[in-house]
Amino acid sequence: QPILWLAMAFSGISSETEGKRPGYEAVISRLMDVLFIMVMRSWIDQHQTGEGGWLGALYDPNIGKVLHAIHGRPDYHWTLERLAQIAMMSRSTFVERFTSMVSEPPMKYLTRWRVQLATTWLGDDDTITLEQIAHRLGYSSSFAFSKTFKRFIGVSPNHFRQMGKLDDSSISALTVTG
Repeated sequence: QPILWLAMAFSGISSETEGKRPGYEAVISRLMDVLFIMVMRSWIDQHQTGEGGWLGALYDPNIGKVLHAIHGRPDYHWTLERLAQIAMMSRSTFVERFTSMVSEPPMKYLTRWRVQLATTWLGDDDTITLEQIAHRLGYSSSFAFSKTFKRFIGVSPNHFRQMGKLDDSSISALTVTG
């Protein structure tokens, strides 16, 4: 059945590209979304629970709950104990499983997620202050946030912002040491 969906999506994209009727870009965009979803479903179907890295972790019944919690509330003062409770595991079992699936310990992942959000906000919104970002991410002060940001990205948040909107090659050139 996935093959049928893929064939239909490719046929639709081809038809829209050739016809160039009004709104064809929007139709192609939606069909590409469908293609992406179908490819991801196929990938997930071919991996058992507990396999497949971060995406597999997202669909794991225990670790997935933790990832959803972290992503939904980056400002919350997460502890290993609280995350293990969400996963319904002991702390040691949770840390071991999370680390094996996501390739880094839970608290490091949380910090990396917060820093990733900060890079987006710093690049997209010149009006947001470091204090506001720190608050949105659950840091007690802009100093604590700035120190963590610099440890992960290699430059201070202010310097990052001054660099302007970065293209992918500039971002990859930054040292992420975490």
